[in-house]
Amino acid sequence: MLSDDEFKMILGYFNRPWKGYRKVRKGVKKRIRSHMRALNCSTAKDYISIIAADDDQKSVTESCLLVTISRFFRDRRMWKHIEDKIYPELIQNARNRIKIWSAGCACGEEAYSLSILWHKLTAHSDKRTQLEILATDVNPVCIERAQKGWFEKSSLKEVDPATIAAYFEKRPNKHQYIIHSCAKAPIRWQVHDLLTPISAGPFHIIMLRNNLLTYYKGTKKEDAFQMILDRLIPGGYMMVGSHENLPSKFAELFQRSNECPHIYQHIKI
Repeated sequence: MLSDDEFKMILGYFNRPWKGYRKVRKGVKKRIRSHMRALNCSTAKDYISIIAADDDQKSVTESCLLVTISRFFRDRRMWKHIEDKIYPELIQNARNRIKIWSAGCACGEEAYSLSILWHKLTAHSDKRTQLEILATDVNPVCIERAQKGWFEKSSLKEVDPATIAAYFEKRPNKHQYIIHSCAKAPIRWQVHDLLTPISAGPFHIIMLRNNLLTYYKGTKKEDAFQMILDRLIPGGYMMVGSHENLPSKFAELFQRSNECPHIYQHIKI
């Protein structure tokens, strides 16, 4: 049994916030308990002593702390704003290419949602603007699953039947759906840790939802956010989770959307 106090002790060692993990702790604690049993640890204190002395085991713990909850078109209000305002604006103003970074993409639902929405808007348009999506996650297993494009029906619960019919095919004898190749085409997949710099970009949109701002704190979070911000073009958009806020020291660099409060536009200087 791993108590909340012991779990907080482990989170503290990794400088992770209890607030971010409180609602999802059940699954995370289960993974950590399994790792503790494998190491013959009965207390959080002994567990921390072992992983502190073994980088490989520490990496296992960090994997246990990963949370990959997602679904297609999660937070409908945000997607509606992208469809009605942001995509048309970018198509109007961009010369020939729009770049988006789905940072911490989990198993790809967000990146594919971006691609589907774009395809809907531009499939019958005379505009020749191209879309490029970089989808990254620290977990290579998630990236491998995303590339396959196979999804359980539960991931599509917010997708209307017409969109499912147009962009998905049900796998025979399975409760899974395969996404069509037209939605795969604009996406490039890459394993990447949000705490490290990335050379790609700059991007017109960065999706930074329910990862860095929830599961990290302090200077580690601020330094990583600065690296990510450096890859956003002036006037570009940053999307965060519905219960997340930008680090306070960066707030003056953005204008928050009135229609959708977890969409921020970088102020041109």
